[in-house]
Amino acid sequence: IGQSYVFNYRVTESDTCALTATDQAKVLSTPQIVALMEHSARELLQPALVDGEALVVQTILSVISPVSLGAELMIEASFQGVLHGLYETDISISDLAGVVARAQLVLSPGNTKEYYQAALKRQRGISAV
Repeated sequence: IGQSYVFNYRVTESDTCALTATDQAKVLSTPQIVALMEHSARELLQPALVDGEALVVQTILSVISPVSLGAELMIEASFQGVLHGLYETDISISDLAGVVARAQLVLSPGNTKEYYQAALKRQRGISAV
């Protein structure tokens, strides 16, 4: 497994939490922050995964500062180790002014198709209630 994975990303309109064209909150949305972090963790762990499959089982996220539309970001994932078969990573997202978000992600090697099927089954059970 590589020790770190870094990639750059520019915040676009579709990454923001603006709900309408006139909404003034054109900052990077929390779901997009998590998506960028999960992507970097999976890329970091790719060599250790069977068929590239891994499930994020825990995310501890701290958003430090808002990020504006058009900002250039650097996302860095670093491998921390394996504990009880789970891969631990630290992720940071930075812009030119410094760190804007940090997270610890714990991933489990697993079959994402089976995980998705279990989620659908659970949702059907909730809908039937």
